[in-house]
Formats: sequence, structure tokens, C-alpha cells
Amino acid sequence: MKKTFLAVLAILMCFTVLVNAQGGLNPKKYRSTEDILRQIVDDSTRALRVEVVPTPDRALQSLKKDKNRSNEQILNSLVDPGSNRLKIEFTNFQLFPYDKLVTKWDNATEKVFRFMFKPDGADSNDGLTWATAKKDVNLLLSQLPSDLQGKKIYLLLHPGTYTKVSTSKFNGALYFTWLGTFVNGASTAWATWVKNGATNPIASDDDVEFLTTTTDAALEVSATMPNSLTVDINSVNWGTFLASGCLYYSKIKFTASTAAPNFLVKFNSVHISTESGFCLNLGTTAARGMQISGSTTSYLPFLKIIGGTGDASVGTSTSKAAIGVETSSGNFSISPGWTTGYFASGFGLTNSKNYSVTGIRNLIRDEVNPAAYYKFTSVDYAQGSLPDANLPYIQLVGFKGYCEYTPAMVQLNDASTYPHSVKNATSGAITTYIAEKIIDDGTNIILKTPAILTETTTDPTVVQDTQGAMYVKADKLVLKFNSGGTIKYRVMNLVDTTATWSYTTIAP
Repeated sequence: MKKTFLAVLAILMCFTVLVNAQGGLNPKKYRSTEDILRQIVDDSTRALRVEVVPTPDRALQSLKKDKNRSNEQILNSLVDPGSNRLKIEFTNFQLFPYDKLVTKWDNATEKVFRFMFKPDGADSNDGLTWATAKKDVNLLLSQLPSDLQGKKIYLLLHPGTYTKVSTSKFNGALYFTWLGTFVNGASTAWATWVKNGATNPIASDDDVEFLTTTTDAALEVSATMPNSLTVDINSVNWGTFLASGCLYYSKIKFTASTAAPNFLVKFNSVHISTESGFCLNLGTTAARGMQISGSTTSYLPFLKIIGGTGDASVGTSTSKAAIGVETSSGNFSISPGWTTGYFASGFGLTNSKNYSVTGIRNLIRDEVNPAAYYKFTSVDYAQGSLPDANLPYIQLVGFKGYCEYTPAMVQLNDASTYPHSVKNATSGAITTYIAEKIIDDGTNIILKTPAILTETTTDPTVVQDTQGAMYVKADKLVLKFNSGGTIKYRVMNLVDTTATWSYTTIAP
């Protein structure tokens, strides 16, 4: 019997929890252990029927205190006579809020989270309707499990100002979505889903602003497991997605008061989705813009940056920039991906450019990025309050990818010693850094250090009239050329004290 009881305890450590399962045990006082086990195991799933109790259970307490009780007495005391379930206490255990899931507007088989937020909402509200909208986005996220179990969270944001957000999740997606008055009169499945029975829930087309009043970032999102969390910060009409007018340019902005966080926005090991676009408003602070770190695979198709008073905005330091990239694996891409026609009238790109930059001296610094793709060919730059009209810098330090830029829009400071390529979009010239000391400028191979030739035992092949070869063979330096089909060699004896060349048509 003792072995049987120990087996039960072992099973409880790895069981499948069935909360409110059908059927169960009609406990009779001091029934046999075998009889109890047969009845508390669900025949269809082969799992124990249990009841999760939120507070310390008296039966469990008595189990610890009374070592002289029989196995039958202990098992009977663990069964709740009201629910007919084996009672198990969990500590630090958070049940997944399945009751908050709703059906997605475009997929009847997909369940997602949908929460409404208004600056004048209440934290005590459930956020499931506009009448019960919540106020604090960060508070809501802190109440949800870290493991999202593959679910998406749609954070529907009424225009206005919200406090800072700092969250860490994995195995899911966060959609920060700005809503404008276009929702009120729309009748698409998405608009109906967003309104959720409300009439004209959106009062303005103002920006959504996440404001930090401390040295913490206005938004900091981390993935507990690399690339297990998608972040989408968008101003998208999903009801007409991929159609003309479906986008609204950078209606979500991140800013700071007089405090100066190191960065306004921090992404660590997250995937930034392809619809994301927002505004980094450095304002009058010394804050920098956005930090990308950890293992990440992301793509940012449009962005607005407004300069402030910090080094990224006005300083000459090349170590501080509005966008800092420090990824250890994956890739981070900045490339225009949405053209003017996709943006709604009155909410379009600045001068038809995907990246709007005002008063920024250092635009981006890439420290470590194994597979970056940057395309700064659609940048609208305004001097703002800066004393000169010098263009913002792109700083490539640990860069290992591809960068294309237009010299009339940005300046390039390429200090990377890793293999990478840079294209001048105006001239079309491509410079490829093959290794630390070798550069291919599209016309020549440039060696930035003395070359060392290692002896070869194989006579190299050269193309007739267009190629030559230089190599070391034994104690000789050899020049080889194919002249009209005749192989000609110039040979210098490196041991000899003379510096003369000999001619031959026979390989040395």
C-alpha cells in the first residue's frame, strides 16, 4: 500500500490538469486506495481529475502533520466531497485567462485577446468593451501570463496619452494599434470587431502618445525566449489591409518629459512585424531614440524621428545615435516597404519619403549585426533647430550586411572591418568589403595591408589576353600571362643577389 501511495504522488507531479471535468468520485469514508484510484482517473484522457485550490488546504496540512494516518484516510481527506475532485494546491501558479479570448474578425477558428484602452479609462475595468475601457496598458500586460501560448494580444488604443510600458512575454504577439475616427463609420468585419457594439467610440484622429516621466524607456519589450515574441506597432486599417489608404503614417509616438532615458524605445530579442511604423519624439530631452538588441529578426518599413537636445540629436559623438543596433543573431532591416498610395489622405508620408528625420545629427549606429539590410534611399531630412544643414550620419561599426544609401539624404561613416557591402544609390557603385583588409570597389580589389604570397605547387590557369597571375614557386617569383594562346612567364630568382627577370614559355 505504501508503494501505491508513493506512485500516486509521483503521478501528481506530471499529471494533466482537468479543471471542472465531468464525472468524478462519490467518496465513501475510508474506501480502499485501489478503488479511489480507479475512479479519479478519467477513462478517456487517462488523466487525474483534480481541483486546483487557491489557498492552503486543510487536508494537505493534515497530511504534513499526521504521519500516523492510513493511506485510505489520507486519500479520502484529499477528495473534496462537494466537487468530487482530488484537491491540489499550486503556489505561484497563474491560470491562463481563456475566458478573455475572443474570436478573431477574419478567422472563426482563431482565438485572440482584445482589450480597449482610453486615457480616461479605469484600471478597475476589464477592457473588453469601450464602455469598460482600461487606462494603463502596462498594468494589463503585467496581469497576463508570460507564456502567451501562441496567442495574439490586440491592444486597441484610443488617441491620447498613456504611461510607459515595460513587458516581457514569449510565444505570442503584441499588437499596439492606433484607432482613428475612420473606424466609426466603417462596416468592415474588422471595424465591427473593433467597435464591439459601441457607436462612434473614437473621438479624434490625434496621436497615441506613450510618455515616460522617468529615466525608464517609454516602451521596453523583451522576449523571454529569442524571437518568440512578435511586436506590431501600427496605425493600420485592417479592414482594408493591402488596399489604397489602409495605412496612417506614424500615429503612435514615444516621448519623454524633462527626464532623459537612455533610449525612448527598447526591443530585446523580439520580432518587429512588417506593418510597424511609429514616431520617436526626442523633444527637448537628451534621450536617444530606439535600441535593438539581442537575437532579433525585424523589418521597419517607415519611421519618424524628431530631434531633441541629446548627443544623437546635436552632438558630434559617433558612438551615440537615434537608432542603436546591437543584435547578436538574426537580422534587423530598415528599408522602405510601403509606397505613398497605401497611406490615407491627410495621413501620408512626408514628401513621399518613408523616413522622416528632423534635427538628428547621428541617425543610426550598427554595433553588431550579422545580417543587416539597410536602405536609406527614402529619407526626408529637415534641419530643425540644428545650426547647420549637415546631413545625418549612418555609422557602421560591427556591420556585416548590406547598406544602400543616397548621398544627398544621409552621410556614411563606414568603419566596419567585417565582410559587408555598401551601395551608392546615386552612382550605382557597390563597394564590397570581402575581409578585414580587402575591398572590392566594383572596379578594383584594394588591399589595405601588405600581401603575403604562399608557395604554390600548381600552375594557375589564366584567361587568354585578359588575366595574369603572380605566385611564388620554390625560391622564385613568377608572373604568368596568356598572350594569344601562348603562355609566357617572367621569373625572378629570389635567392639571387640580382634583381633581373628571365623569360620562358615553360612553367618553372
